[in-house]
Amino acid sequence: MEPLLIRNTIPICMAQYELVFSTTRVPGEEMDQLVHYSSTESKHIILDMFDMDRKLVSPADLQKQLHWIMMDAERHLGDYSEEARSLPALTGLNRKEWATVRQTHFNGGLNQDSLATLEKALFHDISSRAQYLFHADGKSIWFDKSLTLLVQPDGRMGLNCEHSYADAPVLAHIIEINFTQE
Repeated sequence: MEPLLIRNTIPICMAQYELVFSTTRVPGEEMDQLVHYSSTESKHIILDMFDMDRKLVSPADLQKQLHWIMMDAERHLGDYSEEARSLPALTGLNRKEWATVRQTHFNGGLNQDSLATLEKALFHDISSRAQYLFHADGKSIWFDKSLTLLVQPDGRMGLNCEHSYADAPVLAHIIEINFTQE
């Protein structure tokens, strides 16, 4: 990847690109902390794309698994309260309040493990929520995640980016390259 140039002369620092994926912002009482997970810790986009032998799942198998997940989620939709389904809204709270809630409710057990899975993800994909690009409901996006893709069934796409780790043009550059070269 060619470096992005400022005014076609000064290259932007490439170290920022490494932080686009597998980075999350953790709330603190006084100051947030950026946590970046190495490629050995983070190889998923919420659902793991590798099988038990650490081999990539074939696209056909992945499609079957995604279909099963969607059907299973539909079957269990009524099993969870509105509050439980709105968990990402916590990341939109005042940072100090979110830090307190996180410390109280995500400091151990299954909650801590589930939070670790969310935070170690390469990025989040909430395609079914693409209509929220302009009118977010405030409870569907994990705002602390470095990158959340919003893809509509017709192929339209948008992003929610937490970019305190990098200059905003870095994300735009990556997306542009993916659109033009992938």
